[in-house]
Amino acid sequence: VKYNQKNKLSDIIRLMLVSILIDVPVRLSPLIELGWKNKKNNNFIDLETKKIVIRNHKASASIGTKIHDLSDRTIETLKYFKNHFNYEYVFLANDRKADYANSITHRSLSEMWTRTMKCYHEHAGIPYKKFGIHQVRQSYFSLECKKVGFTKEMILKLYELQKQLGHTSLHTSLDHYFKNLE
Repeated sequence: VKYNQKNKLSDIIRLMLVSILIDVPVRLSPLIELGWKNKKNNNFIDLETKKIVIRNHKASASIGTKIHDLSDRTIETLKYFKNHFNYEYVFLANDRKADYANSITHRSLSEMWTRTMKCYHEHAGIPYKKFGIHQVRQSYFSLECKKVGFTKEMILKLYELQKQLGHTSLHTSLDHYFKNLE
């Protein structure tokens, strides 16, 4: 494969997607409009504080704004992207300067994730087993629950996780993710 600027951009976008999804239990929809910290972006990355801010876009949801820490690895990748490509949006969905502006959709991000996971499996020499974006959220939930154990603290942590996952009901979080704690 000829390695040119467009291939390099595609590789960096895939790396950013994987890094963000490993760090933060976010849905894909807010990532489509993820920008850099400024007054007009609802969902943004603040490189100075190493945080991602996701504002709930569902009018009926009561959860509101979620703020998550980003790892140093993710911040370095994002800084590289911003310094070398200087796009207003992280995944280029609304950036008219981009070669393929408006080409990033929920479906294309999901497909990008799947292709990347297949590539990682192939590179590691293991058979591909579907590991979708929702499984990343399930894993996040499971790991966080295992960290606190089955105590009163776990119950308190469950409500915090519910908010981090963007669910309006704890029932939704437990119903969808509790089965994965085996």
